[in-house]
Amino acid sequence: MDGSATYGIDVRLPGMLYAAVKQSPVFLGKVKKFDADAVKGRPGVHSVVQFGGPRIEEGVAVIADSYWHAKSALDLLSVEWDAGAHANDSSNGFFEMARKALDEPGARVVTKKGDAEAVIKSSTKVVEAVYELPYLDHAIMEPMNCTAHVTSNRAEVWVGTQNPEEAVSQISRLTGIPEENVYLHNCFLGSGFGRRGANDDVRQAVAIAKQVGRPVKVIWSREETMQHGAYRPMRVSRFRAALGQDGMPAACHTRVVGIESAYPGDEQTIRGLHKLPYRVTHELFDYHSRETHVPNGPWTSVGRSQNEFFLETFIDELAHAAGKDPYEYRRVLLETNPDFPQAKAWLKVLSTAAEKSKWGGKLPSGTARGIAIGDSRRLTRPEITICAMVATVSVSKQGKVRAERFDVAMDTGPFLVNPLAAERQIEMQVVMGLAAALKQEITIEKGRVTQSNFHDFPLLTRVEVPEIAVHFVRATDNPIAGIGEEALGWVAPALCNAIFAATGKRVRSLPLKKHDLSWA
Repeated sequence: MDGSATYGIDVRLPGMLYAAVKQSPVFLGKVKKFDADAVKGRPGVHSVVQFGGPRIEEGVAVIADSYWHAKSALDLLSVEWDAGAHANDSSNGFFEMARKALDEPGARVVTKKGDAEAVIKSSTKVVEAVYELPYLDHAIMEPMNCTAHVTSNRAEVWVGTQNPEEAVSQISRLTGIPEENVYLHNCFLGSGFGRRGANDDVRQAVAIAKQVGRPVKVIWSREETMQHGAYRPMRVSRFRAALGQDGMPAACHTRVVGIESAYPGDEQTIRGLHKLPYRVTHELFDYHSRETHVPNGPWTSVGRSQNEFFLETFIDELAHAAGKDPYEYRRVLLETNPDFPQAKAWLKVLSTAAEKSKWGGKLPSGTARGIAIGDSRRLTRPEITICAMVATVSVSKQGKVRAERFDVAMDTGPFLVNPLAAERQIEMQVVMGLAAALKQEITIEKGRVTQSNFHDFPLLTRVEVPEIAVHFVRATDNPIAGIGEEALGWVAPALCNAIFAATGKRVRSLPLKKHDLSWA
């Protein structure tokens, strides 16, 4: 024992073999045939097995005495696939389906106050916007991996999982071994961000180990890790608001189309929109669910990176339509909302972000500030963490975006034990959210993911990282929900609101690399 951290990929066991895997490139496709004899004579190769089963993507694994031997042989193995019913699916098709759903009947109502539809219909000034966001990968540093050893009466697994209890249950169901004879060694995660809670790596490794009879470490290549993720869901929304003579919203109708699996229930789809913090007399929020076969799940911030982008961008659009300053507009909507008990706390955090960023101060041409605010409110938990963010952004006349600075104001509640650790958590979220907003997307074409590695799903480079200033505020007296994912949701709206202020071009879909942001 030397105090070093053991990650899943570090595990070594006596007699252990290694497996490299190739899964159906089209989700839910099938293996038609492969020639195992073509690689069985390769150095170190032990065997070639086919795997599949309930909630296990079909594929083929080469088993060898090292990962290099297994992967080298797998690269030479020709596999013929039956793409099945989803061979022609695409992101464009999913978006088109969701756009049509915006006008389809039968939406489930979450919030209804007054008669928003009637007020909007009779209004002389209506603001409407449709927002769209793509699938996103978690871009984990440690590739997916799991080591498993299955005998007739015992299953032992070494893995880094965010959902160990469910992993044990799944192993028991797959093997028929009672849960009391299932042993799971939960290792450190080489980043998770929600990805390592799906346990698809565990199910696959157990299915392979059952056929081998020895401990097997299954390691996914970077390409397999990215092209078989559990992606942040695609989502489309439409906001409509009727503005009164004072420029404030008299009515608002929000409709979301979630292209996603339930997690948990509908909470990820509606989180942050189910209770508007801003004063609106007539309010309607409803949604459609349009689940596809593409695996998806929670991504850091769990629903908020989509819904807060929608809401805080739309509030900015209303402020512009009303001819008002976006910061002052939010202040008025919060100050005059008697139905939002956290309004005073929000105002304290909001004003801190504005003050620290020198909101309203003069900036060079092509440089501007954008603001966003929210909290972690949800249907199933009372705790919140309020976060406000101001992005200072420059845009060249050719349309090149540079995030210069983020000022992040964060409510700590009554306790802040380790400010440095909290600050690092927030900085990480700004970097992650900025990379996603600027240049990341997962695209489905012909039923498969087109991105495969960091060359086409890029992270933020060192020179792209902005100055990040974190300002802690005690705005509430109750323990907060946390800090680990409570800032990320407001990176994109703050960034895009600044881009609009600098260029006059409104961004309603991401990533920004797909937009022409040039200006004269």
